[in-house]
Amino acid sequence: MRIDNETIYIIRRVYQLTAKELGDLLGYSQTYVSRLERGLENITDNVIFKLVETFQLDAERLKEIRETYLKYSIK
Repeated sequence: MRIDNETIYIIRRVYQLTAKELGDLLGYSQTYVSRLERGLENITDNVIFKLVETFQLDAERLKEIRETYLKYSIK
C-alpha cells in the first residue's frame, strides 16, 4: 500500500474534508497537511499510521477511494 502526497489529497477530497479538518483528525495543522499534499513535506511513518488508523485503510480501501475520486471527478 503506497500513500503519497496525491493519495492524501484524494482521501481528503473523497471524505469532503478541508485541510484543517483533516489536520484536526490526524493531530496536525492545516499548514502541515497542505504542505504534505503539495509534496513540500516528507510523508513520515507516523503520518501514514495516523491515516491508516483514522480511515481504516488497507489496499482494497485505498483502491475504492481512488475509484470514487475518479468516478465522480471530485476536484
